[in-house]
Amino acid sequence: MTVTEVNSCLIIWLVMRMKALYLMAATVHPAKADFVFTYPPTTIRPKNVLEPGKIWQSIQEALTKIWGVETLLILTLLIPGITLILLIKKTPSKKPKYQVYVRLDLQNANYCLQTVICKLPYSLKYYKIDI
Repeated sequence: MTVTEVNSCLIIWLVMRMKALYLMAATVHPAKADFVFTYPPTTIRPKNVLEPGKIWQSIQEALTKIWGVETLLILTLLIPGITLILLIKKTPSKKPKYQVYVRLDLQNANYCLQTVICKLPYSLKYYKIDI
């Protein structure tokens, strides 16, 4: 998709949400209240005294929150990444075409002959071999 198609879809989505909010606001009936709102009396706040213990506690809480977010980000990016790498690297397991190879081995003092006579697709228990 091009950028203009994405922008068009985003604008249409936002317009539809705004229409839903306008429709909701139009169907709500006004309510009558039997109380009068008053502001609370103003009070003089004491000066904030910077205590090292409170400052250190707030730093520890902030680091704990950041550590939790970083851990979640690492897990959410690392696990799918490893899965993707494993799927890409996965080699299909090749099934052998033949289960039994009948081989002839002839040995001499200075020469060894090894040759495959035939390849059988099924297990050896399905065949009767007489030599």
